[in-house]
Amino acid sequence: MRRNGKSFKETVNDVLRRGLTKEKAVEIPPYLAPARDLGLRPGFNLDCTGRLLEQLDELDRSEPE
Repeated sequence: MRRNGKSFKETVNDVLRRGLTKEKAVEIPPYLAPARDLGLRPGFNLDCTGRLLEQLDELDRSEPE
């Protein structure tokens, strides 16, 4: 920006314009996260975080130390 004497907005627009007009974009393969066993017992639902935290808290209170 300093070398060209352009504003930030002009620089961003120029970079975006150049990137969008490229004929062939570099294809990046999708990232695949490895699946892991979370060790949860049957009956625990990961869709509702609040309910899951309540269930785990109840489990901690019911287990003897």
